[in-house]
Amino acid sequence: MPDKKIYAFGDSIMAGHKYKKAAFIDFVAAKQNMDLNKYARNGATIMDVNYEGGQILSQIIKASERKPDFILFDGGTNDAEYILNCKDIFDYEIYRRAFEKTVKTIQTKWNNTPVIYVAAHKLGSRDIVIQEKIRNIAFKICEQYQVIVADVYNLLDTNDVNKKNKYTFDELTKNGL
Repeated sequence: MPDKKIYAFGDSIMAGHKYKKAAFIDFVAAKQNMDLNKYARNGATIMDVNYEGGQILSQIIKASERKPDFILFDGGTNDAEYILNCKDIFDYEIYRRAFEKTVKTIQTKWNNTPVIYVAAHKLGSRDIVIQEKIRNIAFKICEQYQVIVADVYNLLDTNDVNKKNKYTFDELTKNGL
């Protein structure tokens, strides 16, 4: 029987992209003998971009009321694309308000549960300036609300072609890997 319960919210980084059992949270939960409830969904965003189940906040609202031992969430990866491509609708202030609302909702729903924000690695597929601004917004809010940050941004940079080829993918092979 697992020792602890953990909830995970977010986008493809938390969900596992197309390889559903390969998100880092699956490995962490197994290694630490934790019961994992993974609510994350590919394509999810912090901002409300009006697609059902796609906002991380909606994952949190729909999640079990049962109090977990830990909560992990990520976000910003897909928001960066909306900020870049839909400047007339989305901006950094909308992102800031949505991120803060996400954190406050987690802390209200599961009071006194440790919350960990997983800051994504440096993504070659996203505008670097937007990534930096979103990252800074998230970090300020995490500091304000005492959310722990797990930061791999500078450890993995998929702008580097070798790392991109080694650590990213768009399709699974026939054997499911």
